[in-house]
Amino acid sequence: MDVAMIPATKETDMRHLISLVLFTVLFSAPFQVAHAQKAHVPFYKQYNEAIAAGDFTTAAEAGERAWRAAETELGDHQTTAILAYNYASLIYFRTPEKAIEPLERVVAIVGENAAMFGAEPPELMLSFVRAATQSDRRFVTDLSARLEVAESKNPETTLLSARGWYIVGSHELSRRRFQNAVDALSNSMRHFESFRTFSPLEIATTLIARGVAYVAGRNRTNDDIVNANYDFNNAIALFPAQSSIETFDPLLATAVAWDAVSRIAAFADNVEGLTPGSAFERKAPELKGDELIKWSGARPPLADCPLDWKPQKRPRFPTADAVRGSIGAVFLGYHIDGAKVVGARVLAEVPERSKFGERALSAVESWELRAPLTNEACGRNLMITYHFILK
Repeated sequence: MDVAMIPATKETDMRHLISLVLFTVLFSAPFQVAHAQKAHVPFYKQYNEAIAAGDFTTAAEAGERAWRAAETELGDHQTTAILAYNYASLIYFRTPEKAIEPLERVVAIVGENAAMFGAEPPELMLSFVRAATQSDRRFVTDLSARLEVAESKNPETTLLSARGWYIVGSHELSRRRFQNAVDALSNSMRHFESFRTFSPLEIATTLIARGVAYVAGRNRTNDDIVNANYDFNNAIALFPAQSSIETFDPLLATAVAWDAVSRIAAFADNVEGLTPGSAFERKAPELKGDELIKWSGARPPLADCPLDWKPQKRPRFPTADAVRGSIGAVFLGYHIDGAKVVGARVLAEVPERSKFGERALSAVESWELRAPLTNEACGRNLMITYHFILK
């Protein structure tokens, strides 16, 4: 699974910006009186007005101009640090690379007096943006350490802590340090709980990453497989309704493919199936991931859409690229026009960019019904998942 930064959304930023507005209000009155004649004051006023109007793009532009003007006028001054912090707070989730410079200035000016900035201290923010933008393990290690210290001092959950632990977990996952990834992503999930209404996409992304960490390693247990299955299914349930396979959410498709992997892993690890008393025996079975997908349009029940296929070509296993003990899955979508498959596409593939996706697609494209469909709706947005095990 390619690991990427969790995408920020307007909704997920709102709770963070509430605290930012409060910070602005606390400092605005004495600030404006003390520096009424300074060139940065009009930009700061524009920043406050934009924040109040909910225009965060304009607020960020004005915030940067206010900070840079203060750099020229005041230099190493507490006001400069406040303005740099205000600007960085608006951009460090969306464009973290741009937040490095102002946060470095805040840390350089304020030093040990960072308590004034509350639950999102500038040192932690700086560590976050460095880890998010620079591929250096030192920054990830520093972020992990600072997150632990911050939590020991203040257990309040924040988007910074939730997203920070996600970055740590994603990095560990990319290095195939699966247990470390599970631990960090579990921390991320714990912090995201306070933002469930604001951040469903981020929660789904974190659940998928943790599910991959559970099931991807060779030392997985039956409990790991069950935990992965629950994570993938819970993630799938968070996605909005899909309208077609052409616009199908690729992250949702990834969750479905990995859900198939988690299921086949149970049988790859237990040739005869899971043993009595295993985790699967103790927990209620879950639906398959593709059965949990929500659709925006009415879809005829499968029982009303019998598909009488001619003999179907099956995809060949990727033996040329195979590694003993590997598992994988391909999730495909297709339509039927008359009696033939049309518009078939690979929606997700595990491992990504493997030859099995091409082979599965080629097989499905050759399928044909014995007779044309009489109900056109029955031929829209059909899906199939192939999986393979190489013992």
